[in-house]
Formats: sequence, C-alpha cells, structure tokens
Amino acid sequence: MFPNDLLCRSILFPKSWPNDVFDIEALLRLDSVDKNVHALSVASRYLLETVDGAHKYGCRAAVAGNKRLEEKNQRPPAPVAEAIHYLGFYDMRYGAVTDISLNYYEIQIRWRFENGEDAHFQIELHPKSGDSTERQRKAERAAARALLATCLAGPYRHICACDEAFRQDLETIEMTEFAFEQLGMI
Repeated sequence: MFPNDLLCRSILFPKSWPNDVFDIEALLRLDSVDKNVHALSVASRYLLETVDGAHKYGCRAAVAGNKRLEEKNQRPPAPVAEAIHYLGFYDMRYGAVTDISLNYYEIQIRWRFENGEDAHFQIELHPKSGDSTERQRKAERAAARALLATCLAGPYRHICACDEAFRQDLETIEMTEFAFEQLGMI
C-alpha cells in the first residue's frame, strides 16, 4: 500500500452506540487477537474499487453479524434494537495510520482474509520488545484509539436495501463528522 491509499472502517449499529450514543472509542475498539496483539478491522478501498463497493462490503459485514447473532440466540435479532445495521463508513489514510508513533506498540496493517472478503485488513498493535507494564500498554491502547480517530474522514452514510423499512429510524442516528482537510492531511 502507498501512503495515500484509503482504508475504510464500517459503521455498524448498534456496535458503535453503547447506551444509544455514537461512541468513537467503540467504533475504534481494538479486539484482542491473542494476549499481546490487538486489532481493528478495516477494508482496502482500492480493492473495493468504489464507494458503492465499500457500502456493499459493509452490508455484507452486517448480514454476517446478524447470522452469528441468530445462531447464538436461536432466533433472528430484533430490527434496530438488536440487529446489526450498516450505516456507512469512515475513510482512513494508510500513511496517516502507519505514521502513528507509540512507545510500547508497533502499528502494522496486514491483509487478513476473513469471511470470504479479499479486501479485509487489520490495523494491528504488536508489542515492542522491552519492559512495559500492563497498565502502560492499556493506556497506550487508549491513546492509539484517540490517534486513529485523527485519521478519519466521513462518515459516508448509506442505508442497505434490507434496512429500507427502518430508514427513518436509521437516518436520524447522529455520527461525528471528520474531514482530512480539518487535520491538514490532504
């Protein structure tokens, strides 16, 4: 990837809305891959080719999430209240992400084929060698989320065809606006 290549982070409701309030930290939550590596799922906009391709990718992610919920709960999730709805995406510049400097972690962006998606990548935090406490690493993961937020542009909103019946509810959901221009990143 090149510095100006774009990654996108899908906005999945209600995953990014604890207590029904948009939460950028929830959107950028780093999942534990193993006891030391933490990751954030993103997609390559180059591989998705178009904005519509990015939206279709997000819709597929919501459908897959709802399928997992249905299997887990032995029933379909209730629309809006429980079901996962794709609402759009935020862009991130590859170079802005890889330029983030941390004391205890190294940021890497790796291709991770997942759920049949060639465009799926992960922003991964790998521990650097040296001494650090769990408290220091935890604080730095929180700082990493804040720094990743400075790399965002969007949202690029979208309502999937399967969510048309809930359009009115989903369109009223507020999301934080970010722009590369505001951050001097154009």
